[in-house]
Amino acid sequence: MSLKLEDFDSPFAQLYLALQEYIKTAVPAIKQVALDIGQLDYYDIRPAVAFPCLLIDFPASNFTDEGELVQWGNLTIQTRLGFSPFSKADSITPDISVKAALQFFEIENNLFKKLHGWSPTLKDANNNDVEICQPISRLSAVKEMREDPFIVRVNMWSTAGEDAGALVVKEKVKAKLELS
Repeated sequence: MSLKLEDFDSPFAQLYLALQEYIKTAVPAIKQVALDIGQLDYYDIRPAVAFPCLLIDFPASNFTDEGELVQWGNLTIQTRLGFSPFSKADSITPDISVKAALQFFEIENNLFKKLHGWSPTLKDANNNDVEICQPISRLSAVKEMREDPFIVRVNMWSTAGEDAGALVVKEKVKAKLELS
């Protein structure tokens, strides 16, 4: 990725970019990672995503003041793992079909193993990894109830970090003084 930590002031933008980059390599079975803007909810024939997809959002965060315009944030991350319909997984279905039908659980479990405890990082101007928040922890996993044939697994995650974005940056300027 050519984007660096310095390219974004927003902790949410930084966290999203770190998640997107990491998931693309850590869980290659996920074909598309994107911001959740309703791709799985608002469509005519088929959602405009590559399945399986992972949509990321930040639905709720709480902040407390630490002083000097610095805040500590407890961030919630929502991931929606979307799958196109698979075959049946009942007791009379052949094993190969059951394996395909249950693949979404395997992908979700792999995502859990890769994200739970992972510390998001981005590169700084010197190409060093900089942690942008605490390790991620899974809070919940549920199946979204839908009226279409798509399977959506919603996972909620938490992390925390400091936001010093409101700090006023002071620069020392050398004044040129002329005496006559």
